[in-house]
Amino acid sequence: MFILLLFLYSLFHFCPLLWILFFPFIIIVCVLLDYCKIKLISKVLDFMGNISLESYLLNVTLIVWIDYFSLLPTDFYTYRYAFIVGIGIILSYIVNKLSIVIVGKILAMSPK
Repeated sequence: MFILLLFLYSLFHFCPLLWILFFPFIIIVCVLLDYCKIKLISKVLDFMGNISLESYLLNVTLIVWIDYFSLLPTDFYTYRYAFIVGIGIILSYIVNKLSIVIVGKILAMSPK
């Protein structure tokens, strides 16, 4: 449904009605995914949910670094986007695991 919405948006360029339909489409898809109970999709969504904060923060940082150091050409948006998402997921996973260890040690040292 999301891809259909993007396709319609690309055809009509800007139509506020399409963005109004975006949220009901997402809710319908979430309910259908919950109803289907597909384990692979559930695992992927759990993984992305666990690293969502780190992913958000690192993706913004990666964009700034790539622009500042001119690491990728600016005219290849698709490759740039794929690079940022791919590297962002890997770095987010690493930062998430490190933060779990650090917070665990801090909580272990706190008085009870």
